[in-house]
Amino acid sequence: MRFIFTLFLIFVLSISATSKVVLPLRHHLGLRNQLIREGKWEQFRDRLERNKLNPREKYTGTVPLYDYFNDFFSHTIQLGTPGQTLIVRADTGSSNLWVMDKNKCKESQCLGFPSLTSNFNRTLFDSNKSSTYSIVNQKFSSDVCLNGTLSSDLLYLPGFGLLTQQFGLCYDVDRFMGLHPFDGYLGLAWPSLAADGATPVVQNLIANGSFTQPVFSVYLANDNTGSITFGRDTAGSITYGGFDTYNCGPNISYVPLSSKTYWQFTLTSFTFGSYSIKKNQQAVVTTGEAIIILPDNVLQTIVTMVNASAASVVDGAKWVVPCNLAPSFPSLTFNIGGNNYVITGTYYTEPVGTLGIYKDHLPRNHELTKMSYFTFMKWHMNKVCRPLVIPTEPNTEQEEDFI
Repeated sequence: MRFIFTLFLIFVLSISATSKVVLPLRHHLGLRNQLIREGKWEQFRDRLERNKLNPREKYTGTVPLYDYFNDFFSHTIQLGTPGQTLIVRADTGSSNLWVMDKNKCKESQCLGFPSLTSNFNRTLFDSNKSSTYSIVNQKFSSDVCLNGTLSSDLLYLPGFGLLTQQFGLCYDVDRFMGLHPFDGYLGLAWPSLAADGATPVVQNLIANGSFTQPVFSVYLANDNTGSITFGRDTAGSITYGGFDTYNCGPNISYVPLSSKTYWQFTLTSFTFGSYSIKKNQQAVVTTGEAIIILPDNVLQTIVTMVNASAASVVDGAKWVVPCNLAPSFPSLTFNIGGNNYVITGTYYTEPVGTLGIYKDHLPRNHELTKMSYFTFMKWHMNKVCRPLVIPTEPNTEQEEDFI
């Protein structure tokens, strides 16, 4: 058996507000690992190679397909009147709510590729069946939603009642969407990343005075035992309007944001066994990735230290190690705000197939990291957060990017 180096995170993000609601999250196995388990990866990889030479099959959009082969977490929402239940990917790396258009999107990326994955069900939003639907702007687009309509309708999150919410209704989406069984995105990042001036869901809840506390908490469960049925069983939770007091420890540490875009902060040092980097680096924590993404030189050092070998079953950016060696691997230690967050080999691995620490293939400002611990980030909202001890402006000092 082989391990995939991966990380599951628990983190709390400070935002601002009368309710506290816990919604279960479901863990969906990433496409690569799902196809490996089903014995379909070689077939799919061959298809990808053929598609490179076939203009009709080319993948469109600004985000490469391989960035989305990783595990993701989702929860349900209801949109429209009467409410239509949709599965959305909870994503702290983007800011828009968007779903796919049942009436306009007839391509495979909206309908899905059921021949490549099992247990694939999808719901597209039907605006014709909602009595409260309206169009805000004829044009909407984001990284994954290539073309759509900026719309407005009633959004229902359990515990918060109905909320008038802007969202993208998409009829042209990146081809990777056809490979995953979710119906859209619920972006949890900053408004500055929101496309076409749409108000993100969290900011809308803040303005509506819906939160008991200016916080939302995300707990993503680790499943090295394989006991969670991907896409079906609860594998974590998101707590809107408060701290997750069940999964979160009593000690809360805060670190200021260094950018009002992603949940970006300063990493003061990184240690892996005898290897260390002791200078300020920029890092981003996101639910949109189940892996750590590192600069190539850092990754190569780690690969050498654990004697990992290249994995031909996947792609050239991944490595494999024997499962029984994982507990003896050096710990990953991230120092954030003077606190060390230690991740042992058992918890940055998964018994699937490959090393889940990738070399840096993203733009420098989009590099990501994951934690197995809590990180706490300040959300500065001048008017709403005034009663809180959160009015610190993000640090704008330029520092080198790390992950």
